[in-house]
Formats: sequence, structure tokens, C-alpha cells
Amino acid sequence: MMARLRPGVSPLQAQQALAGTFGQIVQQALGTINPRVWKPLLDFTPVRGIAGYDREYREPVRILMGLVAWCC
Repeated sequence: MMARLRPGVSPLQAQQALAGTFGQIVQQALGTINPRVWKPLLDFTPVRGIAGYDREYREPVRILMGLVAWCC
């Protein structure tokens, strides 16, 4: 999942605010888990662009953009 932090909100603040909801979603998806074996982890990592975009996605995105421009 990707999200953007609001201005003035630190990754630690967001992690603390979302920890309970994240734990509930993990439990719904996986059932009861043993925290000694597997502990749900919510972490934030800064992202800059999409890795491999130039190689893999450039041409399909250009075609899609051309189709959208042609249709509108």
C-alpha cells in the first residue's frame, strides 16, 4: 500500500495512529496469529518514483495517454 503523509505528520505519528487498524486488518485477513512467530509490522519508507519505470512501463503508458487524448 502507498500513502502520502500530511504536511507536519511524521512517519512515527502516522504509524502510531494506524497501528490498531492495521492489527485488526491483519487479524481479519489471517485469523489469530502468534506474535512470537510473526509480528505485524507497519513501516513507512520514502519512495521516489517507480523502480524500472523506464524499462517496463514507458511505452504502455505513452500508448494509454495517446488513447485518452484521442478519445477526449
